[in-house]
Amino acid sequence: MSSFDDNDPMQFENTFAADFEPRCPILLLLDVSNSMEGEPHQQLQAGIGAFANYLQEDTLSKRRVEVGVCTFGDTSLEMYPFIQAIDFVPPKLTLRGTTPMGQALRHGLQALEERVKQYLDEGRT
Repeated sequence: MSSFDDNDPMQFENTFAADFEPRCPILLLLDVSNSMEGEPHQQLQAGIGAFANYLQEDTLSKRRVEVGVCTFGDTSLEMYPFIQAIDFVPPKLTLRGTTPMGQALRHGLQALEERVKQYLDEGRT
């Protein structure tokens, strides 16, 4: 597996598996503002790692869960396309700026709505 670089939002291709398993999109909204410096940042990194390990160890999750990542800090949002759980590698987060949480939540909800629409357009549940 390759590493996840939060400076390269195009590193993952947006693909579906060739099967018709139901899908469950999970979007991680990750605060990478300077307020996360120190222990909160370490705990966030550890939590994402534990999440990735769980998904990759669970037989059903590996086939059905897709993970997207939206980081927010300073005035910027970075969105990484949804990827199957089996391919998800925890991001190495770089802290920056302030916390635009409202903007991140709106962006995240829009991303989930678009992904669910893709599922429906392809006849998935």
